[in-house]
Formats: sequence, structure tokens, C-alpha cells
Amino acid sequence: VHVLQTEIVVHNFHTATGIRLTSQPDASLVVKLAGANAGFTAAGYGLDITDRIGGTVQIVGQPGYPVILTSLADDSVGASLDPLGRLVKDTNTNGAATVPTAGDWRSLRFLPYSNDRNVGIYVEAERAAVGWRDANGQTGTAELLGVLAPNFATGGNTSESAQEKSGDDNRRLGFDVQGAIAWASPGDVDVYAFTGYTGSEVWIDLDKTSTALDSMVELLDAGGTVLARSADVLDSALAAGTTLAAASLTKDAWRGGDYYTVNPKDAGMRVTLPGATLGAQNQYYIRVRSQPRHDASTSKAAYEADLADPTKVNAGATSGAYELRVRLRQRDEKPGSTVRYADIRYPQIGIDVQGLPRNSLLTGETG
Repeated sequence: VHVLQTEIVVHNFHTATGIRLTSQPDASLVVKLAGANAGFTAAGYGLDITDRIGGTVQIVGQPGYPVILTSLADDSVGASLDPLGRLVKDTNTNGAATVPTAGDWRSLRFLPYSNDRNVGIYVEAERAAVGWRDANGQTGTAELLGVLAPNFATGGNTSESAQEKSGDDNRRLGFDVQGAIAWASPGDVDVYAFTGYTGSEVWIDLDKTSTALDSMVELLDAGGTVLARSADVLDSALAAGTTLAAASLTKDAWRGGDYYTVNPKDAGMRVTLPGATLGAQNQYYIRVRSQPRHDASTSKAAYEADLADPTKVNAGATSGAYELRVRLRQRDEKPGSTVRYADIRYPQIGIDVQGLPRNSLLTGETG
């Protein structure tokens, strides 16, 4: 159990800041709070740049195993075991002398400058360690991310501002998935599904991977046919020819490179979603896996054949964590403040939203 007796404030985003509380596919995260000021605050401040990103607080639970935010006096939940093997629930060790009441802690507070970017944040709903089983390895068992907003020229306008107007309450400007190729099973395969629009230009990118992970990413149709593939995007000797109907992540050189790739073995590509009718909705699938084993003596032809061999889909040789980023622009996205699958007990105000969404195009037009 984590205990918070004061306020944690998150200000403007800088490189890799923000706070994210996540539960596991089989276990909740428990945070107990106490005090009139105890809570989490997404704040921020104005700057003279158009791409300022405000403070980001993300509470991302799992179905059936939410992130639990409750009073320090709440003895109904706990974590860990005592020497006798009993679950520890009396976190404040007062022998249950007090009972929780409404107002024991403050709130989750989102101030006007909080990051409200319309990009979804997800945690893979599959265990990555002990007791692992492949729960999302096929298109039929893929984890659903949602609807990706359309991104194709309308009246010849392909600017980012035009693209952003395609997003709304139900259509995201991107997805960010925190996942892992199972530590003890490098043959693990992770498949994610999203609804997209034929003709949309989409960036599919693996970032912040574990050092050992030699990844690859593929775009599939419902039948599991590979529509596009990328591997070793930063290795010029191997990048050529390892993609099908895919392009480099860098469309405009002046926007910079792939800022969040820290591993030269990361994969990534830019694709135009295929389909018969421009603008029609279709279901697409993204498969993340590790590459089969190869070394410097492997010929380029043999290497590409291994990547394309359907019998070697589960022949990955490496493991590790990754961030899968699906977006409608070249620059990396920072998902906005989020509360999903949270169990919030005994606060003054559970979710206190003040003046958001500040950057909503709809709010700007109606206001």
C-alpha cells in the first residue's frame, strides 16, 4: 500500500514528466490518503509556444482490478502479508480504532492548464511475468483500443490543425499502450485492434523499449494477413526491404526524428490505412512481437524471410517492455490526464475538474 498525506502537483510536461498510477491485470494498486490537502493535482502554466503540454495525471486501472484510492483509515483493502500469512489491511496500525468518513482526503484535481490531449493511454491486459499466458496473441483475442480519428486530405488541407479537428468524444487522435513481451516467454505476441478510416495516414511506433528487446511491429487485417511490417527502423542496413507498403516515420525532416526511441532495435513505420472506399471505417490490427534470432552472418534475404515466415510468429528471441504509439502526426504524443477503472472512496471531491477541456475545439467554437 502506498500512503499519501500531502499533495502531489504535476506541472508542465518536460521530456518525460507526469505521474501514472496503474494496476495489474490480476491485482489492484492501493493508495491510501489522509489529510485535507492530500491528493493529486494536474496543473501547469501558460507559455508563448503553441505546443505547450500541461501537467498530466493518469489513473489507469484494469477491469476487475481498479486503482483504489481510499482513506488511510479504510481497513477493508490492503496489500502484502504479515508473518502469519494474513493480508495486511490495517495500514495505519491503529487496530481499527477509526473508521473512514467522507472528506478524509482531498481529490483528484485537474486545473485549467492540465494536459487534455485526446490521446488514449492503456496498459496491456496481460501479465508479463510469473503465471504468464498469451491472452492477446490472435486477431480474435486482440485488445480493443477504440476509434482512431480520420487523417486524410479534406479539400487539399493536410495541416496538423486540420487533422486535429477530426477528433471528438469518440474518436481519438492516437493511442499509447504500455506493454511487454513476456519476460520468461520471448515467443509472446501482442495484438491490438482499432477502428480506422480508409486512406488515413497513421504512424505506428515502438518507443522506450527494454534494451534487450529486438522488436518488430505489423499491421494486419482481420484474417491475420500482414499489410505492413517494420523492424530495426534505425538500422539502415536492415531497414530497407523489411516493410511492406510502409514508409519511414520521418515525413518532414524539419519536425525532427523519433524522439522517444532509445533502443536502435526499435521498430516503427508510417502507413496509409488500406480499404476499398476512401473514408470508410474498417477494423485494423497491430501485432507486436520480438524478432527470430539472427546475427551478422544472416543474409538480408534470409533475415526478411524469417520475418515473413508465418510459422515463426512465435519464434521471438528477446523480451522486454515497450510503448506502442499510434498517432496521426509525426511528432510523438503525450496522452492527456485520464481516470479509468478507478475505485475512489472517502474524498472531499472524487474527481475535481476545473475549466477543462481548455483546448477543446468544440468548446472554443461554442464559447
